[in-house]
Amino acid sequence: GGAQVGICYGRVASNLLPPQTVVSVLQSNSINTVRIFKPDPEILSSFSGTGINLIVGVPNEILPELAQNPLSFSSQWLQDNIFAYIPPHKIKYLAVGNEIFLKEPYFTPFLVPSIKNLHRALISLNLGDSVKLSSTNAACVLSCSFPPSNGTFNLEILPEMKKLLRFLHKTDSPFMV
Repeated sequence: GGAQVGICYGRVASNLLPPQTVVSVLQSNSINTVRIFKPDPEILSSFSGTGINLIVGVPNEILPELAQNPLSFSSQWLQDNIFAYIPPHKIKYLAVGNEIFLKEPYFTPFLVPSIKNLHRALISLNLGDSVKLSSTNAACVLSCSFPPSNGTFNLEILPEMKKLLRFLHKTDSPFMV
């Protein structure tokens, strides 16, 4: 097989195509992975049974609740917001939070606890190995990016970034920018 191609499917625009039409366009162009910024029942249902894998965003606004509530809250959130609309095996990643470090600092202390609670919830649903968790990061998390061998993280976020990186390493999950 050739290289995989994926896209980000944003919904902040005017004159949007219906989700079923978007799915048809993606399939006709052999797009096999799509990032959805937040769980939307109509969009998730449109991808069910298509062969397209999803990266589903977990919105920043829910992170405090995911971080501070018992495991049952995270499990129920996954069931109610994602798995009720699409089979779990079609979810490749959950992208927990969107560009939180430096851009949405209020949510920073909730990020890793949310990821860990969602991970425990996935394990309890026997999905801990099949659905990976990460968080999408803005490029500004790097204070130096060139050459890549000199890459360093912004010192302002380093303590929290180390927590995220430890989790990603432990679970063999990707770092997303």
